[in-house]
Amino acid sequence: MKKIWHYVGVIFIMFWGLAPFYWMLITALRDSAHTFDTTPWPTHVTLQNFYDALATDKGNDFLGAIGNSLVISLSTTAIAVAVGVFTAYAIARLDFPGKGIVTGVILAASMFPGIALVTPLFQLFGDLGWIGTYRAMIIPNISFALP
Repeated sequence: MKKIWHYVGVIFIMFWGLAPFYWMLITALRDSAHTFDTTPWPTHVTLQNFYDALATDKGNDFLGAIGNSLVISLSTTAIAVAVGVFTAYAIARLDFPGKGIVTGVILAASMFPGIALVTPLFQLFGDLGWIGTYRAMIIPNISFALP
């Protein structure tokens, strides 16, 4: 009997976790007139919403935004992993003067709130002419991604 209640609990938690995704999907499949229907399944199924989101003729550039996100995230990840691995190895395995200071600076920098740098970075990147470029997103992301 305990095993049955265990499975009932697992199914309930699974339903509870997946219900928002199901609701998001059926809302996306409804047409605009039936967006706010509360029926558990769509009555008028359409793919027009997906076309509207992906169509570039309506002024949308969703796929371009996804491409930009991929360039920024992959560049940030690759550079941060490369720098982080070598830095971590050097700090962990090598003995050098000032090792404690370097470790303390890294720890202090990771405790600094990133949002406090938004305005100064915007002003700096504006002065450098970097607004609207990839490097204006990649460089701060690297510094935030490194421990």
